[in-house]
Amino acid sequence: FQDETDNLFQQLQRQLLHLFNERFGTETPGNYFSIDGGEFPPRGLSLYAGDQGIVGTTIGMSLCPQPNVELNAETPAAFRRVELGLQFKTARNLEAFEPVWQALGGLAAYPWQRLTWLGSGHTVPFNAFAELLGNEYRYALLVSDQQQPQPVDLPPFRGDPTNLLWLVPITETQREQLA
Repeated sequence: FQDETDNLFQQLQRQLLHLFNERFGTETPGNYFSIDGGEFPPRGLSLYAGDQGIVGTTIGMSLCPQPNVELNAETPAAFRRVELGLQFKTARNLEAFEPVWQALGGLAAYPWQRLTWLGSGHTVPFNAFAELLGNEYRYALLVSDQQQPQPVDLPPFRGDPTNLLWLVPITETQREQLA
């Protein structure tokens, strides 16, 4: 079973890295880091710095369907596979965002640790924003890439669509208004 999972992850990893490199990369591919800590499911993080600013995306969350989507959605297949992304319009270097990348890696495990799912319109605590944007920014609103002017069309996995969810910094007041 582990060999099959590793093989599927490697295929998915190559496919997503190629897609993200084309979209966000410069002349050289972005940086890639394992963020799974050796725990199942396998996950990684790809980072890019270029004309579009700083971009980070998860790789591999979509390998496993998120738990309990079927309890909250009439069509669970439409929501159960996701990848997460962050984009900052800045000239700062990738290293300045280290706390954000660590927090994104932690959030990538959240659905399986908490037996819940992440979807467009959900809000999540994300304290790493406070270090970059000011103390009042401690939450993220998840926004579907399909709502963006130029969406990144992720390939389906095992017949399910894969949703790219962008983390948008919000304040607690904004979060309360969304609830």
